[in-house]
Amino acid sequence: MAKTPSRTKVRAKAASNGDDQQADGRRRILDAAIQILESDGEAALRVLDIARMADVVPGLINHHFGGRDQLVAAAQLERFAGESAKDQDRLRRILDEDPSREDVRAGLRQISGDVVSRRRAAKRLSRIAIIGSAHGRPELTDELGEPTSQLIGRMAEIVEVAQQAGHVRADLDARAIATFVQAYGLGFVLADLDPDSPSSEALEQVILAALEGFLTPE
Repeated sequence: MAKTPSRTKVRAKAASNGDDQQADGRRRILDAAIQILESDGEAALRVLDIARMADVVPGLINHHFGGRDQLVAAAQLERFAGESAKDQDRLRRILDEDPSREDVRAGLRQISGDVVSRRRAAKRLSRIAIIGSAHGRPELTDELGEPTSQLIGRMAEIVEVAQQAGHVRADLDARAIATFVQAYGLGFVLADLDPDSPSSEALEQVILAALEGFLTPE
């Protein structure tokens, strides 16, 4: 005879399902907000449109985010990480494979080529717009500090792994290197705006020359 689930287990399962549904609803709201921000800008973001796109009742937006402004801030923060987090994942995977010096350099060449690619121009400009949107909004300025710190901190951890493996100079501060790397990636928005910008290949060569200063000699 099959056992009847206890009331405690039933309640626990129901609670778990409820948590999953809550997380899914929040995710759909956030994705819808990001989609509108990227296609039409912040002025076009309306709560009723978000609710319709996310297939939720409008009240759920207030439940998860507290209101439109807080939703905008959350969506902007997620957009801010951009491609940087993905680049970090790629670099960490390279280091996890116990690479040779040439493997590390080859990985850096590939990632650097992607960083300067014109395909990322819209993403870079979007990140600059997010920073600009924080002007005069202290709450967003403060909130931008957390994802920025996380991005730099995660990159610093990757640098430390590379230092321990002997690929990166140990006499340089890991977080300082990480800050430099994040700064040049964001700064290439200048090349996107410059009508006389050098080629992506020329920019990539300059990046690699700069990164060589961080690497240990053969």
